[in-house]
Amino acid sequence: MARRLSAVRKVIIFASMHKGQKPFDEHDGVSCVRVPANVDATVIRLLQKLPLWFSPSRPVFASMLSHLAYIVRVVLHARRIGCRVLHVHNLSQFAPIAAALHKEARIVLHMHCEWLTQLDPQMIWGRLALCNMVIGCSGRVSSLAAERFDDLSGRIRCLHNGVDVSTFKASPQRRSRDKLLFIGRLSPEKGVHRLIEALQLVLKRRPGATLRIIGSESKTPREMLVRLSKDPMVRGLDRFYGKAGYMEQLRGMMPPETASRVQFAGRCDNDKLSDAIADSDLVVLPSLSDTFPLTILEAMACGRAVVATRVGGCPEEVEHGKTGLIVEPDNPAALADAMVTLLEDDELRNSMGVAGRERAEHLFDWSRVAGKLNNLYREILDGVSASQQSTTVAQPLVDDEVRSLSAQGVKTGGDGIQPSF
Repeated sequence: MARRLSAVRKVIIFASMHKGQKPFDEHDGVSCVRVPANVDATVIRLLQKLPLWFSPSRPVFASMLSHLAYIVRVVLHARRIGCRVLHVHNLSQFAPIAAALHKEARIVLHMHCEWLTQLDPQMIWGRLALCNMVIGCSGRVSSLAAERFDDLSGRIRCLHNGVDVSTFKASPQRRSRDKLLFIGRLSPEKGVHRLIEALQLVLKRRPGATLRIIGSESKTPREMLVRLSKDPMVRGLDRFYGKAGYMEQLRGMMPPETASRVQFAGRCDNDKLSDAIADSDLVVLPSLSDTFPLTILEAMACGRAVVATRVGGCPEEVEHGKTGLIVEPDNPAALADAMVTLLEDDELRNSMGVAGRERAEHLFDWSRVAGKLNNLYREILDGVSASQQSTTVAQPLVDDEVRSLSAQGVKTGGDGIQPSF
């Protein structure tokens, strides 16, 4: 996104500095400024030892004291060099600091999770009121926030994640070799344990099937999801947070005949990921909680059909029956049926792959997404307050999806696509 925006705007990325990194460098026209965060790490460790000061809806990570030194340095630097827009990701506590220290800047809060509707509403309202615009990475994130904070809904927008369609290129269609692929962090909410259960059912009907799992173990901290969620299915994932790691538990649940059909491949660089997708017949994402996963977009861009669960923004990515199949979450039998259906039908699976590539190019190419973001910047920089707009949630969705969201009471508007940069 930043690289594409740099063609029309000066873009600076602020990030925390890690050992061995330079304080400043530049890549493809995008400046990167790294800010030391050692003090904050110490403060957070101290805060975590004071549990009575916090609660599940007001956790340490959302406290005004969390990363305070970091954001103060960032905002003062941004003010000194004249940044006009401060685009903050996920951490709403940064908004009051930015508003106090850089009054001339427009503040955009971009959410890639559902924290706005999971954290204490009074605390969140005060922060959103200081933002010129709030962006959700999916229609679900945006609409839930607009429903909860109705008086602020006029400044809430949706901007879907994107994919690099030149890196993730369409792969030739072919006859099935029963190769299944999962890509993502190995964390309980990704539902890999349900996928392994589903694989055991698939093997009864397709004994030659194999599952390749790409990704390393990286559990989402309890307090950032499991303890926040009101969904019993998500809260039940607490059972995976014992002494044993998630991967160890996954290996332990497989009988030998299943284990022999599963490969844990570890991390994979982006330049090799498209080859891994091309080598698969089907990409499966069995998430129990998700927002708008890139894995689905990458699979579609590579011309592969997708089986995903009906959580978060996944139904906004996959056009059910056309680019893949959507099943209910936490249901290994339904997951297995969907996988077998597509493995057995080369024509259907390949046609979904072609349609997925077209959908990725049309809706989710990063250049298009960056164009939409540039339009949102224009909206707040031209002096028209987002709260004055007639549109509640601007959705870059196709017609069927717009009708679906409208039926749920979510107002939608034009997608504002500009020519690719």
